[in-house]
Amino acid sequence: MTNRNNKSGIIIIISSILGGGASKIVVTLHNQLTKHIDVELVQVSETIENSFNSTNVNTLISTSNKLSDKTWYKLPVTLVKFLKLCYNNKIKLVLPIDPWLGIISIISSYLHNHKTLVSIHSMPSFSETTLDSYARKILYVLIRIKKIPVVAVSNGVKEELTSLCHINSEQITVIHNPIDISTIKKKGEETVNLPQQMQGIKNPILISIGRLVDVKGHKYLIRIFAELQKTNPSYLMILGTGPNEQYLRNLTKRYNLSERVFFMGWQENPYKYIAKSKVLVHSSLSESFGNVIVEAMALGCPVVSTRCSPSIEEIMGTDNACGFISKEISEREDIITETLDESELDFLNKIQTILDNPEMYEKMSCACLERAKLFDVNVGVQKYVRIIEKSMTTDSKI
Repeated sequence: MTNRNNKSGIIIIISSILGGGASKIVVTLHNQLTKHIDVELVQVSETIENSFNSTNVNTLISTSNKLSDKTWYKLPVTLVKFLKLCYNNKIKLVLPIDPWLGIISIISSYLHNHKTLVSIHSMPSFSETTLDSYARKILYVLIRIKKIPVVAVSNGVKEELTSLCHINSEQITVIHNPIDISTIKKKGEETVNLPQQMQGIKNPILISIGRLVDVKGHKYLIRIFAELQKTNPSYLMILGTGPNEQYLRNLTKRYNLSERVFFMGWQENPYKYIAKSKVLVHSSLSESFGNVIVEAMALGCPVVSTRCSPSIEEIMGTDNACGFISKEISEREDIITETLDESELDFLNKIQTILDNPEMYEKMSCACLERAKLFDVNVGVQKYVRIIEKSMTTDSKI
């Protein structure tokens, strides 16, 4: 390693530190864990998002691209480099964050005497590509064979790991993604420059945060928002980038929403935008753990979310105190010529209910602030410390 301060031999490894939710959680976890135990953050790619420049990433074990479906052929080279890293630095425990690295860590443990604690950050039933699906299947088989302890980010993920992947439930510990609430609140107070059309206007602002990919359901959200304008004139800010951006911009124009929907791109500080918003609208089709929902709640912003995962109820509760959970969106290709279906109308009605009831909104806002405390980083990190220490000292199942 480039910096030899890690005497414990514990590393967290991720493909690349980019500006997505997984990277944000990993960086937060690493920064907080270092207050309790000696642990280093390792990435495969050299790419680091500007907002994470202050993070102490001590080692690069590859030279350019992160491990993915497009670079799977780098696995043997990465495995060799990983083994060299383990031998040279006396690595004792590895916490891999994605399937490819989970496979590498478990295979290398047969050749080098280190332990692996796998962290699962997505629903086992959902895979973006065929190769990703194969990688997950291989990982789950290796976990079963070697009885690897697993951290699942939600009870929904744990349920699928046991029912679909046949992993012993005793191997799985649920630890919700740690959210740094105090930092979120401070960043929420920063000045934000809203689009000129929004300034001085009392119409409510809705906000959506996430990569512009199919699974986030933005095309349905834009249709719902277009219908909302008939009863509740409002604005929608969409934070995030991705391959669907141009399609979504064209869809916005088709619905004559160019002056109502604003694509804000990736934002280093999304919290100051949440703080100016009335409702977080979360239209995902699948989700392992909705980090952005907790972050919005930490700023007192009520949520309307699809029932895209069992974790949504884990976060928001079942009493509608922090917002509403709508029906799961019915995924389909042709949406332009259709009227809103039942799932979209349910989402629409729930937004309208919040906007039309100021007293309900205030109660929800207060409830959000209180419930978000359940997911504070200090709670999650203490659980990680315990499971890491147990993994280091015993071969028994967690």
